[in-house]
Amino acid sequence: MKEKERIRRFHSFTEDFFDPKEECKLPEGYRWVLTDRISRFLSKIIYGCAIVFSNVYCRLFLHVSIKGAEKLRGEKNTGIFLYGNHTQPVGDVFDPALAAFPKRVYTVVSPANMALPVIGKLLPYLGALPLPENISGMKQFLAAMELRLSEKCCIVIYPEAHLWDY
Repeated sequence: MKEKERIRRFHSFTEDFFDPKEECKLPEGYRWVLTDRISRFLSKIIYGCAIVFSNVYCRLFLHVSIKGAEKLRGEKNTGIFLYGNHTQPVGDVFDPALAAFPKRVYTVVSPANMALPVIGKLLPYLGALPLPENISGMKQFLAAMELRLSEKCCIVIYPEAHLWDY
């Protein structure tokens, strides 16, 4: 059965088609860097599983092919920033990890993502760096980004403020 088409009309460039309840604040004392051994171990396991899943999902179902990834892989001795255009709710999550492999990827995200059922709890282990809401959070956020760059990782930024279909 064919899904009923939806017509969406934007009235401003700041409008989203998401539930306003998705607004989320980070908990007080949120830590952008996992420091205890168990969390770091879980992060490696969960991220490894995500890489395997993303390889299968992106290549077989989305038919993604990455051109020019060797340029990113050539930056072995430095951390990098990777800027992208966020057009797919799911596929864009995985593409940078495939493009920058074997570098570990950390992605700047909206705090609203942390409230997503199930996946929101996994995001810190997958490398999510939620945007802070205050000055003390900004200091920790920037320190986390500097740490990841010094570890020669990839930081992904989707600069647009909204995710619109297509």
